[in-house]
Amino acid sequence: MMLLAYLAAAAGMAAAALVLRGRWVSRGIEIPEWGWPAMAILVAVPAPFAVQSSLPLGVWVCAGVVMVLSAIAVATDLHCRKVPKEAAWLVAGTGVVAAFTADLGLTGLVLYAITVVALGGVPFAAWLISRGAIGMGDVRLLGAYAAALGWWIGVQPLLGAVLAAAALQILARVMVKRVAPAAVTRTRTPRGRIRTELPFAPALAAGFLGITLVFLTAPALCGGGGLPLC
Repeated sequence: MMLLAYLAAAAGMAAAALVLRGRWVSRGIEIPEWGWPAMAILVAVPAPFAVQSSLPLGVWVCAGVVMVLSAIAVATDLHCRKVPKEAAWLVAGTGVVAAFTADLGLTGLVLYAITVVALGGVPFAAWLISRGAIGMGDVRLLGAYAAALGWWIGVQPLLGAVLAAAALQILARVMVKRVAPAAVTRTRTPRGRIRTELPFAPALAAGFLGITLVFLTAPALCGGGGLPLC
C-alpha cells in the first residue's frame, strides 16, 4: 500500500511536469535530457523501504513528490538557472493537505506552521530585503521542502539540512572557482554590485534529500539494528 502511494505520487508529479513542460519552455525553463533518468533514479532509491513501512501513508506521498521536485529543481537550475514555480507549489500543496489530514493535533499543527514560516517565510523576507541577492526560486524550493517535510520530520532536522546545504554550497563555490571558473555566472544587483552566482538548488536538494532518506529508512534499519542512533 505504501509503495503504491509513493509511486503514484511520484508518477503524478512527473506527469504534471510533462503537462507543464510547454509553459516552462516558453519562460526559458527546460528539463535537460538527463533530468528524466535522474528523476527515475531518485524515486527508485527509497522505494524498497516502502514495501513494509510502518510510516503513515501521507509520509510516502510527500516523499514521492519531493523526490521528483528535487530532480526537476537540480536539472533546471543547472541547465538554465531557474526553478519552475509550479513544481514548488504542487509539492507545497501536497504537504499542506497531508499535514492537515494527519493526526497531528493542535500542537503538531502549530509546530508545523512554525517550521514552514522558519524555512519559507524567513528566506522570503531575506529576499525582499536583499533585493534579489537570494533567488526567488530558491525561496520557493525551501518553502516547498518545509511544507512537504516539516509535519513529519520537524524543524530541527530540517534546519540541519539547510546548514548542510549552505556548507555544500560554500564548498562547491570554492571548488568551481578553482576548477571551472566559467561555470560561475556574474550578474549586477539592483544596487550596482557585481555578484557571482552558482546554482543553489543542487545543494538544497542534497541537504533535504539526505535528511528525507534518513527518516524514510530509519524504521527499517532500526528494526534490523542498522542505526546506532536508534
